[in-house]
Amino acid sequence: GPEVAAVAPPAPAPWIPGPLPLEKPAAPAAEGLIWRGEPASEEAMLDAALAPYRSGDYPDAIRRLERFVGQHPRSAEGHFYLGVSLLFAGRNPEAAAALERAKALAGKTLAREAAWYLALAWQRQGLIGPALAELRRLCDEPGEHQSAACEALREPPRR
Repeated sequence: GPEVAAVAPPAPAPWIPGPLPLEKPAAPAAEGLIWRGEPASEEAMLDAALAPYRSGDYPDAIRRLERFVGQHPRSAEGHFYLGVSLLFAGRNPEAAAALERAKALAGKTLAREAAWYLALAWQRQGLIGPALAELRRLCDEPGEHQSAACEALREPPRR
């Protein structure tokens, strides 16, 4: 009969942490007052864009935050909350893109927040390599999400 090539057994799949919990980060409160007749400050505009985010209306938050980052492309906070809103809307590839931009623009604290949500966005797309790399970086440095990242990286006990 015809030769049958020996098929190697499939390699074990890399360990994948269980779904990381998606918890909503609080939106900052607006600082200062908005004066009538004055052009709105970037902070006031961001605060207005975050109103639907605060109430959990992610489709409206996405619309407003997309408009905001269009006008303020260097706003790390705008990209961050847009990314989180997209994550809550299940739009993971778009969320990852917004969160990568936030991470690139942000100071250290917000960059860590963005990295955590970026790991979630990648994990939800099945992009385990990038998700694990982000979690390892968070686990290696003290700060926000360190313990959650280290916990997510622990392999389940072997039976």
